[in-house]
Amino acid sequence: MGGVAAIRLAPQLSIGTRVEQLWPTISRGRSSELPSIEERFTDAEAPGLDIQTHFRRYQPFAQFSVPAGDVMALHQGTEMRLAYSVYGDRARHRFTFRRLDAELQQRFAVLGPHRTLTLHAWTAVASAPAGQDIPFFLQPTLGGKAQVVGVQEDLIGSDDTRATLRGYQNLRFRDRDVLLLQAEYRIPVWGPVDSTVFVEAGKVASRAADLNLSDLRRSYGFSFSVMHGPMAAARLDVGFGSREGTRLLVSVGDFVP
Repeated sequence: MGGVAAIRLAPQLSIGTRVEQLWPTISRGRSSELPSIEERFTDAEAPGLDIQTHFRRYQPFAQFSVPAGDVMALHQGTEMRLAYSVYGDRARHRFTFRRLDAELQQRFAVLGPHRTLTLHAWTAVASAPAGQDIPFFLQPTLGGKAQVVGVQEDLIGSDDTRATLRGYQNLRFRDRDVLLLQAEYRIPVWGPVDSTVFVEAGKVASRAADLNLSDLRRSYGFSFSVMHGPMAAARLDVGFGSREGTRLLVSVGDFVP
């Protein structure tokens, strides 16, 4: 529960703030085939597993978009997002921390206005005072197209998708800090159907100093989208490149992650 207020300082720039109260609830998994989290991990390995608490989040943010207006219809432009979040543990006083998110999406018209190269980068780094920790369910994740609904940031995302590493399962990697790099090239195929090819790489780490370009997890693949104007009404992604098999991701609705 909370509220968001924003003001547009210029056609390309808006700033705002968010204040929220969060009441996460941790319980056993319900699958009869998969082990519940407490059977595989301890509270030391997954902070917050054994302790119920609630949080207040304060977040100033800025969003920058260039060019604004009709030029975006040519599939060119830049979008940037910067957010600084303060999470205060209101009950147990063990999980107060801060997190900085920075995201950039750059689109280029390549070989025609409807042939688009999209570059996307996202990084998030978190820090906690001495004696505090970051609960596992508030740590950023990579893998598939899912996020922890209600507590994770909404990404600008890559080309009409907020999926991360599509060659891996949903929520496959999790830690305090995250780095994601993606590139997609879109071309029209027939009528409202577009196709893209993509490559992506990323990693999670327990220290911001480890967010470098070594030991990145990589995936690649292709997608088909049924377009409704400039947005994807339905999309099928096929991801490869991991040791975990081929992944299919289906999205229905305008820019559904």
